[in-house]
Amino acid sequence: MSKIHVHHVGGRWGDDAFSAPAVFDTDLVRVLYEADADAVQTIEEALLDRSSECHVVNACLSDSDGEATLNLTLNPGITSILDPGDALRQRYRNFRGVDFGWEEGARVVARRTLPTTTLDAALKRHRMAAPDFLSLDAQGSEYPILSGAAESLETICGMIVEVEFVEMYRGQKRFQDILDLLDSRGFSFVRFERMGELGGPRKPIGQRGSGCQMWADALFLRRPDTPSSESQLEKLAFIATAYGHLEFAMSCLERLGQDWRDGPRDHDRLYVNFLLDLFDARDAFQSLTPPSLAEALPVARANEFSAAPSTAWYKVFDLRRYNDERYFAALRSLQSERSTSIETVLQRYGFDLLFLRVKEMRRSQAGALEDTLRKAIDAGLT
Repeated sequence: MSKIHVHHVGGRWGDDAFSAPAVFDTDLVRVLYEADADAVQTIEEALLDRSSECHVVNACLSDSDGEATLNLTLNPGITSILDPGDALRQRYRNFRGVDFGWEEGARVVARRTLPTTTLDAALKRHRMAAPDFLSLDAQGSEYPILSGAAESLETICGMIVEVEFVEMYRGQKRFQDILDLLDSRGFSFVRFERMGELGGPRKPIGQRGSGCQMWADALFLRRPDTPSSESQLEKLAFIATAYGHLEFAMSCLERLGQDWRDGPRDHDRLYVNFLLDLFDARDAFQSLTPPSLAEALPVARANEFSAAPSTAWYKVFDLRRYNDERYFAALRSLQSERSTSIETVLQRYGFDLLFLRVKEMRRSQAGALEDTLRKAIDAGLT
């Protein structure tokens, strides 16, 4: 079984955006790309204490082979091959008490002509495997980098892409452009992992309030019906779990099926062991899917439903088929404080936040459904 290859473009700070319990670090190969050659040594030093296999590639990625001018700015984090935009004048970010003004921070202090290449070409040149997870923090160049990664997009299972809502760099593409591109390649936008804000207009301390949301780290996951191999399904299932999206992972396990579970194993990858345990835990778990709106709401009562407050919806629903003691017994079991087989596996492998989230949702949703059914029974509606 192959390791999970995590690639990050814009590695100046020596980190990447991939998040998983530290116990899985030895299953990862981390590759960081940085256009500024002067930053490479600092990045390599920052990676020394990592348990993962790590590589640093000095390359300026874009949509084609050619040349570009790297604009080195006063704030190195704003360095880009695009010119700073005018939309954010008078905006700033306060960090450790210091106002990092966008206009002054984006002041170009040096320019350097660099060769550009595509992600696909860089992988071939450095004889590296294509990424399974890709994160981009390229200061406005995310769209051209994705455009130059047609082959890589066939293998990638998940991405975090820094996206902008305003023109922070001249001529850059924005969130909707990236969403449309990745949707056409089989990816679903899942959520914003982090929202970036800038304050302004700049005022003295004590006269400041909420900032303006300018950019975000957008998480995309490959749709579970698009992977072309067993290995890709495994990696998508793990990556989806790492970001808390258990339903994506379960859909992948369903596609892998019992033949995968019972197949021969010759590996030492912890993430695959985790998925096998999760598969078994799913089979051991007493599943119960709540009724959908289409199942609970007769078409003839749609107008009543739209007019009623949510506290009275139980009077409109037709829930007679669920008035069964075995169904109520299952709902009571789902409200137990005791961890389910699935939750136990999540906790054992260090997915602590997801463990808590799954348990809270299980108990609250089962409780809400029982409450709705009980009210309908008490009202004589079932």
